[in-house]
Amino acid sequence: MSTKPIFKKPFGGSDALWHNQNMGTTRSVLCEICGTSHPELPDGADSYSLSQFLGRQMIDECCGGVLDVIFEESGRTFALAYIKQCAEDPTSSQFSELLFMINEGLSRAKKILEKSSKNLKATQKLSEEIVVRLPKK
Repeated sequence: MSTKPIFKKPFGGSDALWHNQNMGTTRSVLCEICGTSHPELPDGADSYSLSQFLGRQMIDECCGGVLDVIFEESGRTFALAYIKQCAEDPTSSQFSELLFMINEGLSRAKKILEKSSKNLKATQKLSEEIVVRLPKK
């Protein structure tokens, strides 16, 4: 694969910081997406977040914004395809994080719905009491 950068200058940092390699570094590092060489960071500084994009090393703070754009444009499509793959082989270890997050999300959603239902019932009861107190014509 060619190491020629995809962009001539940094695309811009990511709002999400994808770091799909789940690693970072404080050492000097090259963003292979734009060709920018980032210097070693001083002791105590936050590390550069590393990602893989099109088979190249990407620094999220440098060119990670490209993943934000891709997610904005195609995230739903990718998510649906991933969920379909999970449905075909739900016991695969590659889906354990997804299944955990779905379970956690459903649990949170249930709590929110229960609270909303309780608030709605209280509001309905209050409005019934107000209607009873209204003078009759």
